[in-house]
Amino acid sequence: MESWIKMDRNLREKSYTNSDLLRYLNQENEGVLYNTFVAIAESKPEDMGIIERVKQIASGTDKLSQRGVPGASLRMVAIATLKSLGMNDFYENLTDDEKLDVKGIYYQESWPK
Repeated sequence: MESWIKMDRNLREKSYTNSDLLRYLNQENEGVLYNTFVAIAESKPEDMGIIERVKQIASGTDKLSQRGVPGASLRMVAIATLKSLGMNDFYENLTDDEKLDVKGIYYQESWPK
């Protein structure tokens, strides 16, 4: 099994495949998941498996949805990722407070648009 440290290094060095991204989206490590969302927002893969997995987490029904990184749940990070991919359906259905959470992620200077 690949270590979280190696996964994180692969993401930072942009040394991954779509299969890797899909596998990383199932990890129970918030740092790896966050960096995977960033990689997806940057690379904009058209792989439907990746997009569906991000949507599962964005839906709030996945066990990883409510886990979080400082300042955000992974659900909100997944929705910001979908927004970066031009998919605004999940975002549009949020409450005003939830939209503020997603904007806080999406409008970070370092977040890929």
